[in-house]
Amino acid sequence: MVYFVLAMALFGECGYRGVWSALVAAPCLPDVDPSAAALRQGRRRLGSAPLCALSLFSWATDRVTAE
Repeated sequence: MVYFVLAMALFGECGYRGVWSALVAAPCLPDVDPSAAALRQGRRRLGSAPLCALSLFSWATDRVTAE
């Protein structure tokens, strides 16, 4: 779900189903087709904590490389 949320941030204009289809387009992945509501619920369950941690990590990395 974290990868899905990151992909939504990058490709939000594609919508939930379009982003999901792009993420699972590899032939080795199982054929799972969740509804838009299921993807939305998963995103809500995930919450904002992982993305906040990622942005803090990115911010700290930028500060270290700038010095």
